[in-house]
Amino acid sequence: MQKKGEAFVWHGKNIPRKKPSNTEKKRLLVESQSSTIQLKIPCNGLQKGSEKMNKCAYCNERSNNLFPVAVEVDKGQWHGLGVGSGLGSLPPRQETVYCDSEECKEKTVAFYRFFKRRKTMFLGGAILALCFMFASVVIRAAWPLPLGFVLIGLDCILFPFAKPQMFAMYGIKKTILTTRIIGIFLIALAPIFWLLLET
Repeated sequence: MQKKGEAFVWHGKNIPRKKPSNTEKKRLLVESQSSTIQLKIPCNGLQKGSEKMNKCAYCNERSNNLFPVAVEVDKGQWHGLGVGSGLGSLPPRQETVYCDSEECKEKTVAFYRFFKRRKTMFLGGAILALCFMFASVVIRAAWPLPLGFVLIGLDCILFPFAKPQMFAMYGIKKTILTTRIIGIFLIALAPIFWLLLET
C-alpha cells in the first residue's frame, strides 16, 4: 500500500502524493510513447499486400538491389495476381512490383501477361471439373469423379495460378512450381478414386 507522501510512478514519471487523474494519465502515456524509439522498416521492395520486404516478386530472393517494374493488371485485382478477381470489363491499371535482375523482370512481366490472357480459361476449366464431380453424385456414376480430378490437375499444370497470398508469400516462381506439383498429385489420385469407386 502506498504511504502518504510517497511518489506515485506512472510510466517512469514520479507524481507526488496522489494518483493522477485520467487526463493526466493520458498525457503521461502520450509523453512516454513519444520518447520510445521507433523502428523504421525499409520500404524498398515492398510488395503490395505482402508483409515481406526486400524480396524479388519472381524468385522471392532477398536483395538490396531491387528495382521497380511496372505491370498492367485488371482494376480490382489484389497484388495484380489472384484467381477470381478482376474478371469484369474494368479498365486496366498499372501496378509496381520489384525484381532483382533483368531475367526476373522479363519472367515477371511475361507471367502477368499470361495470367491476364488465360485466367478466364483457368476458371472455366475449374468450373467444368466441378460440374463433372457434381454429376457423379447426381447420376450415381463413378466415372465423372476421377475425370473431374484429371481436369483440375491439367488446369493447374497448364495454368499455374493460385491465390494472391501465395504469390506474395512464395513469389511467382515457387508458386508456379507448387501449383503444378498439386496438379500432378490430383491426376495421380484419379485412378485411385476410380478403383475405389468401382470395387
